[in-house]
Amino acid sequence: MSGGNQFVRLIDGTEVASDSEAWRHECEARSVAHMPSTQQRHEYVDAVTRKRGAEAGKTLRDLATRIRLVEVLGRPAT
Repeated sequence: MSGGNQFVRLIDGTEVASDSEAWRHECEARSVAHMPSTQQRHEYVDAVTRKRGAEAGKTLRDLATRIRLVEVLGRPAT
């Protein structure tokens, strides 16, 4: 991590450095969550599953779904 780090808050409330892997993963999931169509979201997650494996695809899908419920659909965080 670089010396000029800023801290950001993940959807679960955890604070992490803005150049951390946790933030990178959350940014990717936020990008997926905000895709305009279900088809686009599914295609992206399917591509991740093919390239990175089933566990990575599931992790991305689960986090993107949680973010979508809260940020896009306005449902309370669980």
